[in-house]
Formats: sequence, structure tokens, C-alpha cells
Amino acid sequence: MTSNFVQRTGSKIYFNPLIPLKTFKNEENPDLYANDARRLKYGIIQKDDAIEDLTDWHAFALAGRMQKPILPIFEDPDIVAAQETNRISALNLALF
Repeated sequence: MTSNFVQRTGSKIYFNPLIPLKTFKNEENPDLYANDARRLKYGIIQKDDAIEDLTDWHAFALAGRMQKPILPIFEDPDIVAAQETNRISALNLALF
């Protein structure tokens, strides 16, 4: 099974959860990192599928996650516009 297959089924997102963060240097040995209990989760989705889910709530998998605080890796103008549409839709639904 390839990641392309995973991205064509269900919500069209491939998630890689529970990636350990290594952010703090070990004071005793600067070459080693101290244990950090925090975890990172990232998802991979094709741009067209991301825009579709953010604007139409097709699967609501990405749209729901992006209504929470996220750390974007890059800012694409099309994605930023779709995120704004997603936020406005969520606000309208909440006010309804």
C-alpha cells in the first residue's frame, strides 16, 4: 500500500502521529537531547483535496483540524484563502 493509495481513500489525508520532539539539550552532555514528552503530528494531503475540504467540508477531516491552532509549514495563497473560507463557515455555523 503506497501513500498515494492512502491519500485517495477516506479523508485523503495521511497522518504521521506521535513524532517525539527533541528540543532541549541535555546539560550534562550537549551532544544529546533531553527527554521531551511532547509529540508532533503532521498530515500530508494534496493541495486540491485540501482546498476542497476547507471550502466544501467534503470530509471535514482537514477543515475540523484547521479550526484549531496549527503551525503551517508554508503559506500558499490558495490555501490561506481556503482557510479563511473555512473560518467564516465555522463562525456562521456557530452563530446559527
